[in-house]
Amino acid sequence: MGLIFFKNPFSTLITLVFLLSIFALQTDGQCSSHHFQCRSKKCIPISWQCDEENDCGDGSDELKCEARTCSETEFKCNNGRCIPNRWQCDHENDCQDNSDEDPAICSNKTCQADQFSCHSPAVCIPISWHCDGQEDCKDGSDEKVDCHQITCSDDEFTCNNNKCITNRWVCDQDNDCGDNSDEMNCANVTCSGSDFTCENGKCIPEKWKCDGAVDCSDESDEKNCPTPVASVCNSREFMCANKKDCIHMTWLCDGDPDCPDESDELNCTNTCRPDQFQCKNLQCIPGQLQCNGMKECPDGSDEENCDSLHPAKCDPDEQFNCGDHCIPLKAVCDGRNDCGNYEDEPQNLCYKDECKDDNGGCSQICRDLPIGYECQCREGYNLADNRTCEDIDECEIPGSCSQLCTNTKGGHKCECIEGYVLEPNNNRRCRAKEGHIVILFTNRQDIRKIDVETQEYVSVVSNLRSSVALDYNFHTSTIVWSDVVEEKLNSAPIDAGTPVTTIVYENVGTVDGIAVDWIYGHIYWTDNNQNKIEVVDKTGKIRKTLIEDDLEEPRAIVVDPLNGWIYWTDWGENAKIERAGMDGSHRATIVSSDIKWPNGLALDFVTKKIFWADAKLHLLSSADYNGDNRRVILSSPVALKHPFSIDVFEDWVYWTDWETEAIHRINKFTGAEKTDIAHGINSPMDIHIFHSYKQPKGINYCSDMNGHCSHLCLPTPNINTQSARYTCACPDGMVLAVDHMTCITDNTLNMTVSTPQTTPITQDRDSSVVISSTTEFTYHSINDTNSSKIDYGTLQPTEGYSLDNVSFVVSNSSEMLNGPSIFSDTGRLAGIIIGVLSIIILLLALVGFLIYKHYLRKNITSMNFDNPVYRKTTEDQFSLEKNQYQPARSYPPSLEPLTSPGTNEFV
Repeated sequence: MGLIFFKNPFSTLITLVFLLSIFALQTDGQCSSHHFQCRSKKCIPISWQCDEENDCGDGSDELKCEARTCSETEFKCNNGRCIPNRWQCDHENDCQDNSDEDPAICSNKTCQADQFSCHSPAVCIPISWHCDGQEDCKDGSDEKVDCHQITCSDDEFTCNNNKCITNRWVCDQDNDCGDNSDEMNCANVTCSGSDFTCENGKCIPEKWKCDGAVDCSDESDEKNCPTPVASVCNSREFMCANKKDCIHMTWLCDGDPDCPDESDELNCTNTCRPDQFQCKNLQCIPGQLQCNGMKECPDGSDEENCDSLHPAKCDPDEQFNCGDHCIPLKAVCDGRNDCGNYEDEPQNLCYKDECKDDNGGCSQICRDLPIGYECQCREGYNLADNRTCEDIDECEIPGSCSQLCTNTKGGHKCECIEGYVLEPNNNRRCRAKEGHIVILFTNRQDIRKIDVETQEYVSVVSNLRSSVALDYNFHTSTIVWSDVVEEKLNSAPIDAGTPVTTIVYENVGTVDGIAVDWIYGHIYWTDNNQNKIEVVDKTGKIRKTLIEDDLEEPRAIVVDPLNGWIYWTDWGENAKIERAGMDGSHRATIVSSDIKWPNGLALDFVTKKIFWADAKLHLLSSADYNGDNRRVILSSPVALKHPFSIDVFEDWVYWTDWETEAIHRINKFTGAEKTDIAHGINSPMDIHIFHSYKQPKGINYCSDMNGHCSHLCLPTPNINTQSARYTCACPDGMVLAVDHMTCITDNTLNMTVSTPQTTPITQDRDSSVVISSTTEFTYHSINDTNSSKIDYGTLQPTEGYSLDNVSFVVSNSSEMLNGPSIFSDTGRLAGIIIGVLSIIILLLALVGFLIYKHYLRKNITSMNFDNPVYRKTTEDQFSLEKNQYQPARSYPPSLEPLTSPGTNEFV
């Protein structure tokens, strides 16, 4: 065929023209495959066919449709539509004919016992919202009916703005009220002889002066010191003029002040990158922020001369666009050249009504203009091809709903997950049914909490040196924090603040981030000084370095024990956000581009997103757990001056800011609705929202005898249904044995039995398993008569238990005991030993039999010989130990048990 076409080009051309003409006839006036063509040739989305609405206008889209019957879980509207029963009487017109909001039916709706009924409209809200200081009913009746004015308690001070603060904060030179009313009319404070008086009048212990840590808010305790603290900046860092802060050398003279005293931007000849805009004060901001309607430069120079840089944006309802400027619509087709090039006076187009014929081809609204016309759509629709309107899927737009979203034709429906309810004043926003939003935060010398609704502002723990990192366990009402001066990790009850228990105190560097695993009871932290991530059990005794490679400046850390992940930020030269399993496995970098100083990090279990704040780029961003679908929520050097820590709850992101010395919040979807929660906070550090919903309940897969692990039982990432849910892990200096459950010393896997002359015995009062900070395993029998009856195969390597009268002990040597419960392949080794011994015994028996026959022949009536394979049995070893050691004895410090009846636990 191809040969014929090439031999006769003329016939080939005719054939092609014929085929093209047929194709044109077939496609002329046809709608695309995802559209339905009405009788009038109008195209509508195919999903609108048979949806019980006349979208074509001639009813052709609703012909030949099968009648739909609503199910038992649906309400049938008067127009025949079916909607979920729960949408009835929710004060939204879901039927489109308002039949689901029939007053005759909805007026009889009564609220439940745990709800409050608003007066107008009659909406039910959780009873906990009644008289909570926030108007939830549209008429405000929840804060007017049977409410008493909130008054401060006897041990609190009432600020002029009605905020309640602790009495001892009055006249302490800190603006705790926010309006400075707690510092008015204060007498001069006289410090005791053992105190140092700061220049602002505050008293601190004398020993805190010139110790390298700033304790006075005005830093006067570190001035004029005889031996100033040496700089800790390395060769790649710049030391600020205050002699205590270090920044990356690449941040020097980059137009953005990073030192608190802005000394990194002094005497600089600054030049911004091509993708940046330089403010008049020489500061650099991202180029896309210029002329965006918001002042990102402190001097507002990024919003100057914007008309000459961008084409005119005319209001289509009021103005006509001439291209480079706008004129009023009334000036169009008035016979005058108002645009300058007669764009407003086209011939044969003025005042022609194109909408008269077939609605101008518009699927919804045709708007006639002085020149031409335009197609428009109703709310909830947008133009797909300048004529056809298609439904907008609002559920794809972040923030359309707080939580659950159902797209409907021309709109959408918002709902909430269990435990939340829609706010009556905002049917798009979900709010927790129970509990108040309480903010926990540190400011070096205090751990405080603020009730966002009642504005109660109290201290939790006071008189600290330098508390930085903070976290909590809601179910045990316990807080955990780091003190970077004392180099400790401490815990205390959140209600009383005492007693304070030190969890970790050895080899603790600068802990910038702490994360409490509320399900398994472990604590994770980042050490900025030693550049590693560690984990410790709830007793504070079993401690492990989890990650230490390729870490430069680890800071914030959060945990997700529901899925077995930890996330952390690293603001080193190669800044990034990483995640790994809570056992240290499956490590991966999830954010590495457009990131410089990621200070704050938070997880949102509702949207399944991570949030972080970049103090260098002044960005607040979010992404999926794996780093995908990243988006910038807020980019502003003005709103985000120097964020340090963030947290997320409901629709809000909360953060502390070093420069503003305040706590702020914004909408986590839009970056709008910025609110100041608290002002005048000296050195605000870590922040957390204290609420039960922040720590959802989950399954502890290690609950059965600590997962049979001898030391740490750590959850693993929930990657698939076949993956293991936990692994056993060992403290530093120990490794897992071949059974993957028992920890032994790192330098040997040999199994030996210690002699009673060299092995001290450790026994607790309950004769249960005792695990110390050392690495030898030894059995000790209390009752010699029962020792031969012990089934060592039944002993499990777990944290602590008793079996008959046997204690399982760990001490400080490198020896390891025999026993099938310790190694999974001990059976193979035992088989080999038994086999060898059996062969030896058979050989000896054969020799003995030959000797016996030899003596028998000589009529010898008696004989004696030593058993050459006799060895002291394990039971004999136990008997020797029993005779060697007496029950009453003391232990050297290195052999004290890790867990004992008096051990304090924070969770």
